[in-house]
Formats: sequence, structure tokens, C-alpha cells
Amino acid sequence: MRHPWLLLSVGLMSLPGCAPAATPGFTVAAPDSADGRFTPAQYSDGHGCTGHNTSPTIAWQGAPAAAKGFAVTIFDRDANNGKGFWHWLAIGVPATAKGLESGASGSPALTAMGVSETANDFGGRGYGGPCPPPGQDHHYVITVYALDAAALQLPSATSPAEAVAAIRSHAIARAETTLQAAR
Repeated sequence: MRHPWLLLSVGLMSLPGCAPAATPGFTVAAPDSADGRFTPAQYSDGHGCTGHNTSPTIAWQGAPAAAKGFAVTIFDRDANNGKGFWHWLAIGVPATAKGLESGASGSPALTAMGVSETANDFGGRGYGGPCPPPGQDHHYVITVYALDAAALQLPSATSPAEAVAAIRSHAIARAETTLQAAR
């Protein structure tokens, strides 16, 4: 075997949870956030919060030319369950897209683009806005994954953890930004 390190690195990329490091030049932003924080409309409309559950605008640039599609996730790394909390998983965003508009989750426009929204940790599909416990400031990581596939065919019963493992196994690049929320 000439290059065992190459096989090892390719093998590691296929493990669930492995994804490329943030890629220089590939960036993501949430332009309608308020100084790095979710707006009131973007908060959950349940669980003790009174937002409108409106998904934020997410815009990216500098994705690799080899991207055949994108996936977008929002993850609360500070959730009090010891493992974090998935708020949104959108898969099958076309390679020509440069972002998702405010309120895209659950919209006919998103469906027309061929995007599927998998289960989140609230137990529903689509975007679930932040609603941290009173007095706590949580950090929500927005990640855009550039994928080697236009779409991932996942069963309807796919859990958030399984969906993320599938996303990461097809990721060729990723970009991240973080928003905060408190109440």
C-alpha cells in the first residue's frame, strides 16, 4: 500500500460525525440578525416563548465549485441536555443557491426548490426557533454544508442525529456562524 494515510483520511471522512473543517473563503451570515442575536420574530412560538418561529435569512458565499448541493443546520450547543439540540435541518438546497430567505422554512418556495426539512429535536419538521431557559444565553451554530450530492434520500423517520451523520458523510466543505438567544 503506497499511501496508507490517504486511506485513513478518506475512511475518517466517512465516519458519522466527521466533516471537513470550516473552509477558508466559504462563509455564511445571518444578515437579518440583530447584532449577532436572533430577532424576536425568530424565537419559538411555544415552550414559553412568544416569537413567530420565523426562520432567519441565511446567506453564503465562496462555496467550492464542486458542490452539487447544500444542507443547512442550526444547532444549540448550550442545550441543557448534555448533547445539544437540533433546531433546523434543511437538505437538498440546490447548488445554484446562495442562501435561504427569512421565513423559508415550510414555505412553498422551499418545497419548489426541492429542499426537504428533516425532523428537529422538537419532534417536528422544519425550523424550530430558539427558546432557552430564562436567564440563560445560548449559542446557536448555523452551518452550511457544501455536499457532493444534489440531494440525500433519507427515510421520513430519520432522526436529527442520523440526518446530520448523512450530511457530514457527503460534506466537501462547510461554513459556520453563531447567533445568540436569551430570555
